[in-house]
Amino acid sequence: MPFHPTLITLLTCAFLWALAFSVGRARHKFGVKPPETRGDPRFEAVFRTQQNTIESTVMFLPLLWILSGQGQGTAAAVLGWSWLLARVFYALGYTSSQPSRRLIPFVVSVLCIMISFLLGLWSLWQGNAA
Repeated sequence: MPFHPTLITLLTCAFLWALAFSVGRARHKFGVKPPETRGDPRFEAVFRTQQNTIESTVMFLPLLWILSGQGQGTAAAVLGWSWLLARVFYALGYTSSQPSRRLIPFVVSVLCIMISFLLGLWSLWQGNAA
């Protein structure tokens, strides 16, 4: 099993856990009781950061493993690290005083998903997919 996809997956899980913890902390700080998801705009930014990252993760991780399993380990590593770093910068930008800073990391993470998807299709078309 390739090292990079494993490490990227573990770090993604740790990142998701950190985002969940930050939502809990923001709930306490801004007085937003579960199951509410609306409240102080600063809470909403933390909550949406977590939700958007979960949505992106659900698309990206299977593609990462598809690439890795189809002998495209270098592409999986480059796209995986790029996606993960982009999501970290996305989270920092979204919850900052300048939420427009999230745009470039968002675009990078979407491009990583699109490229991974296209490479997966290419692998299938080439007859490499299991």
